[in-house]
Amino acid sequence: MPSTLNDLGPCEKEIAVSVPADDIAGALEKQYGELRKQIVIPGFRAGKVPRAVLEKRYGEQVRHEVYHDLVRDAVSDALREHELEPVSEPHIEGGDDHDHHELPSEGELAFTFKVEVKPEFELPKYRGVQVERKREPVTPEQVKEVIDRIAESHAEWLPVEDGGYEEGDLVQATATIAVGDHVLADEKGVVFLPEQNQLEGLEFPDAHKVAAESEIDGEIEVQLKVPEDHPEEALRGEETTGKLVIEGYKRRTPPAVDDAFASTVGKDDLEAFKADVTKELEEEHDRLSDRQVVRDILDKLLGQSDIPIAAGPTERMVQRQMGQRTMHFQMEEGLPAEEAKAKAEEEKAAITESVERDTRAWLLVEAIAKKEKIFCLEEAVDAALAELAARHGAKPSAVREYYEQQGLIAEVRSEVVERKVCEFLRDQARIAEDEPGDGAAEEAGTEDA
Repeated sequence: MPSTLNDLGPCEKEIAVSVPADDIAGALEKQYGELRKQIVIPGFRAGKVPRAVLEKRYGEQVRHEVYHDLVRDAVSDALREHELEPVSEPHIEGGDDHDHHELPSEGELAFTFKVEVKPEFELPKYRGVQVERKREPVTPEQVKEVIDRIAESHAEWLPVEDGGYEEGDLVQATATIAVGDHVLADEKGVVFLPEQNQLEGLEFPDAHKVAAESEIDGEIEVQLKVPEDHPEEALRGEETTGKLVIEGYKRRTPPAVDDAFASTVGKDDLEAFKADVTKELEEEHDRLSDRQVVRDILDKLLGQSDIPIAAGPTERMVQRQMGQRTMHFQMEEGLPAEEAKAKAEEEKAAITESVERDTRAWLLVEAIAKKEKIFCLEEAVDAALAELAARHGAKPSAVREYYEQQGLIAEVRSEVVERKVCEFLRDQARIAEDEPGDGAAEEAGTEDA
């Protein structure tokens, strides 16, 4: 099918296509042949219905289907002929007008479509890029923070022996609550967190004040309200006065950080625990510095490149992220829809800059992968899926099945290729090591740069 390319820019092309009349006739004959096998019409033997009869009954439908099949194939052939990689759906001129969705009564089918494509650009010199790696030292404070966090995860609720209520304490009490004739608690032992402002499923707005100001074993009256989602529909919205006797408090108490605690988490002693945490933090700092090195390499290469990007996909990605930020402001910060949207709008410039940078970086990575013949083999896909499975405690076969069903395998391949290219760039770079506190290293790094 002959086609003519009109270059509208580095990322947008217009292609005029002509489908010869003979191709149209052949496609119609094939479609009527398939239809003849499926249709049964009284008075005609199976598979022997004349085409004229089929045209009379199904002609409009057949021509409509053939039109779309021919256009789809012609667009695909034209993209392949001109070696274009589309990044958005082709837009056929007049495609929104259904009156254009029909075959000509005679002659060829001619149409024009526009499509956004991956750009061609000149790769910068990407071997031997000079960057500096900054390694942040692991401090005793960071080690202590990690160990304290682990100790906090082993905390227990213990009775408060001395002193009164502190924020975060559990309150132990005996409650008597009734709403009309409905008794909800009759000298019932209860436990509640004042921060939640609830008592036995009822709204308790003064919970924190009551807990902080009440005496142990003293009886107090508390104001409660039945929430609108209470199981007893007749009680919803009702207010009542309950009686509460506070009996004591429990406080979340982490274990002492000592040799005994270290042994509970599988370490020989506290010093061994600190050594292991230090090593893990050093490895994490190394991973972070590696990622920053790769980002610095890419930023340098992007600064030396002129990589145009298609407007359509970029704008769609920006709008998607804007929607996510709007949802975040609504769900996490409780903002009304209009305020959340306005706040997200304030971030649009930064989001757009980030999306454009990431898009150019991916195009650069993809081009380097193509030139260096860096591929993703099936074994690498299996390894990536196995890693995902291990991370989520799932079977690799189940993870693969899910990714195949969701059409995400191509995304996994892209991530593998991206990782390999980043490793390649890092291995090829000239990296000056900047070790904090090491004056010689800092001086050498400055000279190398």
